Amino acid sequence: MKYFFRRIIIGVLWAWHLLAVLAGQKPHAVVLMYHSVSESGWFFSVSPEEFDRQMRYIKEYYTPVRLRDIVDFLDPVRSQTPKASADAHVYPVRDFISNGAGRTSNGVEGKRPLPNRAVAVTFDDGYKDFETHALPILERYGIPATVFVTVGEVDRKEMGNYLPLLGWDGIRDIGKSNLVEIGSHALTHKKLTRLPPEDAKNEIVSSGIIIERKTRLRPQFFAYPKGSFNDTIMDMVARAGYRGAVSATHLLAAAETNRFAIPRIQIDRSTSFFEFRAKLTNASDWYYWLWSIKEKSLRLFLS
Repeated sequence: MKYFFRRIIIGVLWAWHLLAVLAGQKPHAVVLMYHSVSESGWFFSVSPEEFDRQMRYIKEYYTPVRLRDIVDFLDPVRSQTPKASADAHVYPVRDFISNGAGRTSNGVEGKRPLPNRAVAVTFDDGYKDFETHALPILERYGIPATVFVTVGEVDRKEMGNYLPLLGWDGIRDIGKSNLVEIGSHALTHKKLTRLPPEDAKNEIVSSGIIIERKTRLRPQFFAYPKGSFNDTIMDMVARAGYRGAVSATHLLAAAETNRFAIPRIQIDRSTSFFEFRAKLTNASDWYYWLWSIKEKSLRLFLS
């Protein structure tokens, strides 16, 4: 019953989105967040068949882009963090993971145009099924993806969900693909906002250094573990030399979006194909806004 009403709500909002398109709307981009492509039955896993259907739809009706294309589209002025713009050489990691194109936002040359109906695909954690199931499908449709690896978990065979991880050999192998970019998902997957500042900084800085040391690939982007971040954490990421960072906020990216707080739309086992198509539009923004209002109202009622 819950999914029936969710489908009704999203359908209404989708119709509203189509009216907004006809009336004209600001350019936006969609960043999708996946974890696993497998038949494991895990909530965050999408079946290979469903993932193929989703990627085929994106290829036919949208413009697949790299995450860096969306970052280049975002307003560099709004993306400056107060502390990072004041001192760009606080963390030595800049010498390891930053090059001419990988400076903090105040060093980026400016906003670039974005293709119409742009969609970027990202994966969190670094599961082995990305190499065995997801990558062949991405290659079939020519869709790029950014894989955020949890560095401290790589040497373990699996995470708490018992799904096997890539390992450094696997990460190096997928990094050879022209479609794949490796990003950092910190060291231990802990909420950075709950750590002492020095520990949080170490999670951000050391993970980038280790990725480059192990793969000879410079991670340009960071994914906040569990989507948890604040202004202080954003500042640390900017100072560390990353070009941008992604969250787990269920919104679309617009020109005024901060490149160190890029929202992503989660796709998981509960996402029907109808809902997937709606999530690629700003109907998703309205749905999660209504959902957040409902949750806040419920908490107030129960308190």
